[in-house]
Amino acid sequence: MQYKHDFNKVSLEADSKFKIVIPGRENPIFLTQREAMIVTLMMIGHRAKQIAWKLEISLHTVNSHMANIKQKLHCTTNFEVGYRLGWFKFYQEHANSSG
Repeated sequence: MQYKHDFNKVSLEADSKFKIVIPGRENPIFLTQREAMIVTLMMIGHRAKQIAWKLEISLHTVNSHMANIKQKLHCTTNFEVGYRLGWFKFYQEHANSSG
């Protein structure tokens, strides 16, 4: 089954950055491939320490990338990042349809 959510507005640009269009925001936001990887892992439930281990980078590096992501999205918490990207809506739809 295909799930429709706001995160499907992500496209890989030629310069290896992910373009994210957030409804109600005039300009798109660009994440690097690493930032997109980290935010995806975070949104599916991985903690910073797990992400560091999985990507074979330091915990400090993961936290630095998360700080950059939050700054780009004008967020202060991981929950807010997920909400802005539409992931929580996606998971809510998934949970409701699988029951």
